[in-house]
Amino acid sequence: FPAPVVARGWWHLHSLWAGGPCFPNLSLEAAPSGNGSPWRLLGALCLQRPRLMTKPLTRLQKETVELLQKVETERSLYSDHELRALDGAK
Repeated sequence: FPAPVVARGWWHLHSLWAGGPCFPNLSLEAAPSGNGSPWRLLGALCLQRPRLMTKPLTRLQKETVELLQKVETERSLYSDHELRALDGAK
C-alpha cells in the first residue's frame, strides 16, 4: 500500500489517484490558467433527506403493526437463540 503524502494539510494517495490502476488517464497536474495561480479548487456535496413527518398511529394501526411483526417473527427462520436475543432486546 502506498505511503500517504501530506501537502499543505491535505492527504493524498498519489498512486491511487493520478496514474493509479483505477484511473490510469487521470492527472493531478494543475489546469493551465492565464494568471499562473497555483491554487486548485476541490469541492464536495452532501445531500441529506429531511425526515418524514407523520401523524401518530391510531390504536388500530398500532395493533396492526404489532400483529404483523408477531406473524413475521413466527413465520421467520430464526433459531431459538436468535428469538431469545430478540426478546431480550425488547
